[in-house]
Amino acid sequence: MPKIKEIIELYKKVQEIPYYCLKERDPDSLLKKNKGSCSEKHLFLGKEFEKLGVPVKYLLIRFDWNDLPIPKEIIRKKENGSEGWHLDLKIKPKDKKKATKTS
Repeated sequence: MPKIKEIIELYKKVQEIPYYCLKERDPDSLLKKNKGSCSEKHLFLGKEFEKLGVPVKYLLIRFDWNDLPIPKEIIRKKENGSEGWHLDLKIKPKDKKKATKTS
């Protein structure tokens, strides 16, 4: 079982990758492209945590783009309004008592 230090290092490595909405959602190319959205980042992290033997639970969270500190001219107009979905994940390392949410 990995130590908390390994989990934190992996998390920080992915956290430092710049956020960018790509057309393709390919978590396997995240490190190569050095950019990606929450989807690529969390899918990549989930796969890597599972390789380390850490149980992963994915969460799909509804949000409104207008609630974020993003200039309105950048937010694309969509048919369904300004709602979107955020992919997140939770892990519970065996040496921790509480689950940890990644974002």
